[in-house]
Amino acid sequence: MAVNDFQITEHFNLKEFQCKCCEQVKIGHDLVFVIEDLRKKIGLPITVVSGYRCPQYNTIIEGAKDSYHIQGRACDVYSTADLNTICKAANELGLTGIGKYPDENFVHIDNRDQECYWVKHKNKPYKYMSFEQLLKSK
Repeated sequence: MAVNDFQITEHFNLKEFQCKCCEQVKIGHDLVFVIEDLRKKIGLPITVVSGYRCPQYNTIIEGAKDSYHIQGRACDVYSTADLNTICKAANELGLTGIGKYPDENFVHIDNRDQECYWVKHKNKPYKYMSFEQLLKSK
């Protein structure tokens, strides 16, 4: 068994949150439980597309310099649920950073200190907006 290969909630294993390049993992325990609650709320499996990122990997993928992934406070998630369903459920659970990536079919969620909502299309700049606008965006 690998070092990070163990269940941390009913539906999630720690290795799902580890960095893709070095297998290190740093994830806030509150975020882990919120992701579990998110899965239960939408009633469908969730795949963690990106959890913790070490600074080197974050640079390689051209992530934000101050990315919440580096702090262990963010995850990008995929589900067969509609992106707006995930966004609504995340908002209802108190997550304050929610970004919709329609071209890549995932939602970024984090527990930052201030509310921040955005849509990001490939090869286009981030578009920041209210939560209501996020739900209306394509």
